[in-house]
Amino acid sequence: MEQLHALFQRHWLRALRIREKILFSEEAFHLLLAAGVGVIGGLVNIFFYYATESVRLLFLRQRGSWWRWRKGWFPGSGW
Repeated sequence: MEQLHALFQRHWLRALRIREKILFSEEAFHLLLAAGVGVIGGLVNIFFYYATESVRLLFLRQRGSWWRWRKGWFPGSGW
């Protein structure tokens, strides 16, 4: 446990020294925060897309837009 504490303290002090050299303005911080939120949003979007595609494959056993194959549900009805 003592080794872990020494390792943490050494890296924490190094991070503090680096932080002192790089001073961010509030606007730069907000820009980086917005970029992080955008990346997380993009990853969630990709995850949601693949999750819905896997559910579609699991239950409907077909890929692609459901508009293409919805006519097979109601043959002759014009749908």
